[in-house]
Amino acid sequence: DVLGRKLIRPEVIETTVAGACYLAGMGVGLWRSTGELRKIWKVQREFSAQMKAPARRKRLASWDAALQRTLLTVS
Repeated sequence: DVLGRKLIRPEVIETTVAGACYLAGMGVGLWRSTGELRKIWKVQREFSAQMKAPARRKRLASWDAALQRTLLTVS
């Protein structure tokens, strides 16, 4: 919500493992292109941002302020 972007959750949520498997499969010739992989990749669910822009800006400003305080503490 804070980013104001649509998020897509794939059926396979272990994306690191899936990516490694896809690369290995391409390496041994199981798939010849990323286009072939796109055909097997499936969306489980899509999420759309619901937060209005003013609320988003306020939350991001609060996050940035908290981050700055943390960085000052660490320095």
